[in-house]
Amino acid sequence: MSSEFFEAARQLETHGLSRPTHSARMVLSWMLCCPQRVYRRFMVRIGAIVLNVSDSGRAAEFWSDALGYQREDNPDFLKPCNGDGPRLHLDDTDRTHLDLWTADKTEQLAEVKRLESLGATFVEWEYPDDADFVVLADPDGNLFCVINADA
Repeated sequence: MSSEFFEAARQLETHGLSRPTHSARMVLSWMLCCPQRVYRRFMVRIGAIVLNVSDSGRAAEFWSDALGYQREDNPDFLKPCNGDGPRLHLDDTDRTHLDLWTADKTEQLAEVKRLESLGATFVEWEYPDDADFVVLADPDGNLFCVINADA
């Protein structure tokens, strides 16, 4: 391993990590081998996976059992029992897509700009006046939403 890796590991030790975990070593390796990429905290995360289904009750039963998810107050929304991970939204009118969540409107606008700089394109949509989402398409044309989860 390179001396830069060991120097980065030494710096981690000064912050209370006596021995970097395998994950930390992988991140350090990635940071050192990919200097053109700047390590930063992304403001966006996968909040929900929207699945187009023909029968939401049947789908909810299947996906609850398959993933160990539980129904929310709205039975078309399933969430992990431990609260860790994206929720599943079962919808008979929408197409299958990802909902990427941000903490607030400022983060939403920043992430939309960042994603557009990576090649995403804004999609004309019938947005309601109080829309908490922006529809984008990835470079292959797959639609996804960037959601202001604070709205």
